[in-house]
Amino acid sequence: MGPKIRKLFRDVMFKNLLQDDEKKAWDAFRLVSTNFLGNIRAENYKELIEDMLSLYQKLCCNVSLRIHMLHSTWISSPTTAAWLVNGMLKFS
Repeated sequence: MGPKIRKLFRDVMFKNLLQDDEKKAWDAFRLVSTNFLGNIRAENYKELIEDMLSLYQKLCCNVSLRIHMLHSTWISSPTTAAWLVNGMLKFS
């Protein structure tokens, strides 16, 4: 995970600017980032990713091709999916 993302995780003002559904989507992103992308992988990582994607859809977010690729990859190979997202977050 890149330094900009870690800085946002600690930024209280940022989260206070978000509306209800936006906060839920942000919290879901944070859960996926901390419980799937690092060295420790939660047993419920599939549910975490599904929740995050459904919350993004609820906000009518355009999901990038990389996220679609993640969604299809995590079912067959969670290690590959984590590698893909780690690369995305480092360069965002």
